[in-house]
Amino acid sequence: MDQSQRLTWVDLMKGILIFLVIFGHSLQGIVGKLNLHSGSIFNGMQVCYSFHMAAFFFVGGFFVSSWVKRSPKIAMAQKIRRLVVPYFIWSFITATAMQIASGATTNGLGIREFLLSPFIPFSEYWFLYVMFIIFMIYYAVVHNFNRGGQIALLIISIILFLVQIFLSDIWILNKIGKFLIFFMLGTYFLQFKDIVINVINKKYLMLVTIIIFIALNCMNIVIIKSGNMYYIKGFYLLTALCGTVLVMELSLFMDNWTPNIFTNFIAYLGKNSMQFYVMHLVFLAGLRIIFLKIFGISHLWIIAIVITIFSIILCSLVLWISRKLRIDTLLF
Repeated sequence: MDQSQRLTWVDLMKGILIFLVIFGHSLQGIVGKLNLHSGSIFNGMQVCYSFHMAAFFFVGGFFVSSWVKRSPKIAMAQKIRRLVVPYFIWSFITATAMQIASGATTNGLGIREFLLSPFIPFSEYWFLYVMFIIFMIYYAVVHNFNRGGQIALLIISIILFLVQIFLSDIWILNKIGKFLIFFMLGTYFLQFKDIVINVINKKYLMLVTIIIFIALNCMNIVIIKSGNMYYIKGFYLLTALCGTVLVMELSLFMDNWTPNIFTNFIAYLGKNSMQFYVMHLVFLAGLRIIFLKIFGISHLWIIAIVITIFSIILCSLVLWISRKLRIDTLLF
């Protein structure tokens, strides 16, 4: 995608998604800490998790058309630098922090889990791990078989999604089966982006999508509470597709606004989505512990919002300092 497109709705879309990732993790931490299985916090977490990671894989598919044409050495080196290096650096940083704070946290993660991270994805950094594998699969197939390989991989991704519905979690195979289809749809979106944008970039259609999104997520929460894993995994396709379309519509809608503090902030998050993704986990757990003690369990939404805001502020501060010290290219 050219630079002008990259600086507008794509960055806005990534900004919305990384905010939802941070907010979703803040909700997830509260749900896990208090062992919640119902209530508005639990439901809010389920809404975030019903689509935000699928949408990130979808966006990841936007940027492969030129990359896949590069030589194997260059293509591999770029993805190692972009995904593998931050994975190990921030897995180590997060594991160290969790090991030190092990007495105050309940996740049980630490240095031992980091040592296993080449084989077992560490915590929420599984996204980088799985995304790297998906990029390598895409390159191996499409670089060698061109358009025919892309079509074949799309068909395979559909089959894998259906298969993973009926399988227990096996290493990262279920996640590849779950998310490869969204990545592949993202690669096709780039080819038809003008047509798709002309179709969805309408206010009334966004309203319709919002209504469908609410209805689907109400159904999804009922299905989750039923405990039927086949229905839960299968229904994810609907909530994820609808949520992805909604975020894209919202991004296009915001792109038509006169630039302001809000849109500039969202675009800033989008441009630095990788940096915020790898950093925010370090801050969330500590902030959650602190604010649970300050506000107590009767103000959970306030805690979720506050620790999200503080995490973003701290991530921004670390990013600013790292750039001043010129170590950002090493860390990210």
